[in-house]
Amino acid sequence: MRFDAFLRKLPAGVQLFSLFTAHPSLLKLVAKIMGMAPDLADRLAGNPLLLDGVLSSDFMAPIAERPILEEELDEMLTTARDYQDVLDICRRWINDLKFQIGVQILNNIDHGNPLGPTVNAGKPLSQIAEIVMSRILPQVMEELCEKHGSVPGGRFAVLAAGKLGSMEMTPGSDADLIFVYDLPDEDVMTDGAKPIAPGLFYTRLSQRFINALSALTGEGFLYEVDMRLRPHGKAGPIALPLDGFNNYYMKEAWTWEHLALTRARPIVGDESLLADTQKELESILKAPRDTKKITGDLLDMQGRIRQEYANAPIWRLKHHAGGLMDLEFICQYLKLLHCADHPEILQTNTIESLREMMKARLLEEADGTALINAMGFYLNLQGLIRLSLKDRIVTDEIPLALKEALSTVGGAKDFSDLNEKLAQTERKVSEVFEKIVVVPGEKGS
Repeated sequence: MRFDAFLRKLPAGVQLFSLFTAHPSLLKLVAKIMGMAPDLADRLAGNPLLLDGVLSSDFMAPIAERPILEEELDEMLTTARDYQDVLDICRRWINDLKFQIGVQILNNIDHGNPLGPTVNAGKPLSQIAEIVMSRILPQVMEELCEKHGSVPGGRFAVLAAGKLGSMEMTPGSDADLIFVYDLPDEDVMTDGAKPIAPGLFYTRLSQRFINALSALTGEGFLYEVDMRLRPHGKAGPIALPLDGFNNYYMKEAWTWEHLALTRARPIVGDESLLADTQKELESILKAPRDTKKITGDLLDMQGRIRQEYANAPIWRLKHHAGGLMDLEFICQYLKLLHCADHPEILQTNTIESLREMMKARLLEEADGTALINAMGFYLNLQGLIRLSLKDRIVTDEIPLALKEALSTVGGAKDFSDLNEKLAQTERKVSEVFEKIVVVPGEKGS
């Protein structure tokens, strides 16, 4: 059915079957995309010209470095006639790159990264997100300023959290964002024809920026935006002044919010505010910690998750005992406890942070290596699963081709062996968790 939809959308004159005859490998690749990756199939059906790119010699090569990508997008944007053109060009550019990276993940191409294809894809996917946001934000700002003018001396910045913050994005990842602003004077209004208060201006700027990223056009959308990690969560203001941001985390935030903040980083906006926000982040994270409280809160959180997912299969990679969330909890917990004395561990990327912890002897080498290997294992499985099944859980009923692909990316002989490896990995992560996350005075500590 996907292949039929693809054929129907082909422009007249495209000699597809002649291409297949001349390039048998292209037929195999298209069959794999149609059979295993719905999102990639939809993208190919929506833009059959991507086939030309697939045939190019560099399609399976590593994604270009950031300066080259920025130059490429900027050149494309010179043809934009208006704001809508900018959005469509950005969508086309980023979705074509996501397609390329997705195909590489589907084909288990890791470009020499021993931790696998999805781990390798995390950095370029995060970089292209940042590049696009850095080009769209000024356009959104300009549109808003035409109506209301600007805030004299005001500054605005976007923080990335979640997988964008930790540079672990997959082709289907959403964007977890937090917005902050700073004012030299509270008693000021915008300087345009229809002046408004700064708080309202930056709220509207944030809303328009979210809409620019998530609105669906003929070229698709850029990202679903998730704002749940902002201060006060769903009930909180969309944009917060920097001093309010600091005050919230120093006085009101729950432990889980501090854990999540260890993956946050400023990415787009006024350069000076990006630097100031980074300093505030470090100040918040390095604040003195009550080890007993943090440990108790984390164990309580884990207990709630265990209760909610008590009957979850081992393939619920994020929430199963010893899964991705437990692994991330270990890393975030150690960051909060030790970053004041070891600032080098404040890497937002989990694997890089774990490596720094091993160097600082905060993690035994065997445990650290096990966690890093588990993280790569989980991310690679998760990347392929999301391309193939979206939000569905892996079961024994999945197609044979997907079982084989998962076994390959998971370094297992077959699907049965992969299930055993997954169970063993989850047990090992649970073992390390129980060893490290211990309330002082308990378990002989």
